[in-house]
Amino acid sequence: MTDSSGRSGAIASLNARPLTDQLFQSEEIEVVKGAPSVLAKRLHSRQLELALIPQVEIAGPRDYFVLPDLGIACRGRVDSILLFSDHSWSNISQIAVDGASRSSVELLRVLFHLEGYPPPDLTVAPDHLTPTELSRHRVDALLCIGDRALRDRASAVERVDLGEWWFEKTGLPFVFAMWTAHPQVDPRLCEAVRRSAEVGLSRREEIAREFSHLHPRVFTEVEAVNYLIETLHYRLTEEDHASIREFSALRRELGAEISKDWLPRFWEGAS
Repeated sequence: MTDSSGRSGAIASLNARPLTDQLFQSEEIEVVKGAPSVLAKRLHSRQLELALIPQVEIAGPRDYFVLPDLGIACRGRVDSILLFSDHSWSNISQIAVDGASRSSVELLRVLFHLEGYPPPDLTVAPDHLTPTELSRHRVDALLCIGDRALRDRASAVERVDLGEWWFEKTGLPFVFAMWTAHPQVDPRLCEAVRRSAEVGLSRREEIAREFSHLHPRVFTEVEAVNYLIETLHYRLTEEDHASIREFSALRRELGAEISKDWLPRFWEGAS
């Protein structure tokens, strides 16, 4: 088992940058960059002490704590979790998915369940697959997340926004990721994460402008600022916690190993 002392994991995509940018510049802690699914695996194997991971990785038998007031969430349209298809949604059976985030894949399965559609067959999408190439790869739809979805959102192919779809069905926000830690986490690590978030959240406009200048085909400056300030929220409330409970209950209906009385365990040092 690898020693995880003082080591955290952070997502490098734009939607996480208000929470993570300052960490990457910190001299206090070692920060590992990675895709959400990779960070979750490293946390599970105790290679990390604390990580920003998909909420589906938190629910279940693992003995984790979460910081209750920090995460990545949306209330309605999110733009970075998109399902592309020229088929009617009720006729979709084969979906290529981005394997980087289990939360988005599980959200897709739950939404099909809520609509009463048959469960789709899922396969991992090649990195180069675009929405216009679905028929050539013999799939009915493509699920894109993060910066990849933002890049492809201008495609002529019809799409549905999963954040908006979830809100229409439940009236609740959706929480994509939370800071999650092992029980013996060093409190100084959690406090470093929270200090980083305070600075990063105050710099959202600057972060957005920097991103738009580097990636002008993805976002204009106005769009990037709106995405980080209006589309996403990072300070979680009881409504967000209610959404986590509802999502976990629906996943349990689909066979996930989540007990009926499961609730996120909050790190007691968090305010």
